[in-house]
Amino acid sequence: MLKQNTEVVPVVKSESRFQRAKNAIVFGAMVGATAITTPAHAAGIDVTAVVKAIEEVAPAAAAIGAAILIMTVGIKVWKWVKGAMS
Repeated sequence: MLKQNTEVVPVVKSESRFQRAKNAIVFGAMVGATAITTPAHAAGIDVTAVVKAIEEVAPAAAAIGAAILIMTVGIKVWKWVKGAMS
C-alpha cells in the first residue's frame, strides 16, 4: 500500500497593497541605481571601428533584405493569382 502524504502545507497569503507598493518602490530604486551606474564603467570603450564596419556593410544588408522581401511577396502574390485563376 502507498503511504498517504500527511505533510501540512502552510497557506500563502496574497500580497497587500502596501507590500506591492513597497516592492515597486524597491524595484524602481534598483533600476534607477543601475541606470545611473551603468555608464560609469563603459565610458572608455571605443566603438568607432565597429560602427564604421557596420556602416560599410549596411547597403549590402539592406539590398539582401529587400531582395528577400520582394521574393516573399512575389511568391505570395503568385499563389494568390494562381488560386484565383483556378
